Amino acid sequence: MEKQLMRSAEVSLNHGARFEDRYNKSLYNKRRFVNKLGLFFAISAMAFGLFWLTWILVTLFIEGFQALLDMPVFLTDTPPPQTEGGLRNAIVGSIMLAFSGLFIGAPVGMMAGIYLAEFAQGSWLGKVTRFLNDILL
Repeated sequence: MEKQLMRSAEVSLNHGARFEDRYNKSLYNKRRFVNKLGLFFAISAMAFGLFWLTWILVTLFIEGFQALLDMPVFLTDTPPPQTEGGLRNAIVGSIMLAFSGLFIGAPVGMMAGIYLAEFAQGSWLGKVTRFLNDILL
């Protein structure tokens, strides 16, 4: 019984010892080296991949932008029938429709969301809207 008490006292004293006294320094240094080596390889692989990704994207944008400027089909108006024509009217019209829908729909959606969040929490419309929003997300 007395030996058991001595062992438990030694164990409890050992738990209170400083970290430097309890750890295996060679194992710690080995793990630290392996960790730094793995981190170096991971960062090197990331840098290598990002370099080539950046190279490809820059080349794509430079060559693509020059090709778009050289093609008159995007910058000219629609010509008379039976001739080669431009798409400027269609592109500008699509942009106008998108922005007009945004300028009308965004404020209405914001106001409806604020109303439902502040004033219609317990109503059936609020519950249905929250359910549909949860499904959408």
